[in-house]
Amino acid sequence: MDKQAEIFESKPEEQEQEPLLQEVTEEVAEPEVVIKIDKRKGKRKTPISDKQREQLLKNLAVGRAKGLATRKKKAELKRLEKEEKNDATDKLLLASLQKRELKTKSNEDLLKKIADLENKLLTQQTPPTPPPAPKPKPAPPAQHKFKEPAPPPPTRPPTPTPTPVAPPKRSKKELAKLMRNLR
Repeated sequence: MDKQAEIFESKPEEQEQEPLLQEVTEEVAEPEVVIKIDKRKGKRKTPISDKQREQLLKNLAVGRAKGLATRKKKAELKRLEKEEKNDATDKLLLASLQKRELKTKSNEDLLKKIADLENKLLTQQTPPTPPPAPKPKPAPPAQHKFKEPAPPPPTRPPTPTPTPVAPPKRSKKELAKLMRNLR
């Protein structure tokens, strides 16, 4: 016999075992009660009653209100601190600007004083205008036919011209420096 034939042949013993297998599978098919084991540690919570729930909700509302109030209070304090800090910096900036203005103002005042003094000095230095020269009186009418020649008008002595001053003698090194500046 062939090995395959042996395998596929049914034997009477096997036929008797088949109903047994069906019975076992039927038993296994019944639902088993699975017990869940809670592996968490600690105390288990019991259901909350309505009174307890109301009290907890009331406490929660009070806590939220208090938290809101403290947050508002802290925010207000933070805002005030920020304003104080900004005010302090503003004061410093204002003080520095005022110092600058005083410096520029004092400089402007000094410049005005200098200009006034220069004007006064210029007015003092300008020589007063000389009085106009008296006009020569007309000569009295001549009584004689022959007139004596008029004396020549007085001449002013010429102003002496300054004698030219010779330029100072310079060394070759000084001349070279001066020549560089001309370029």
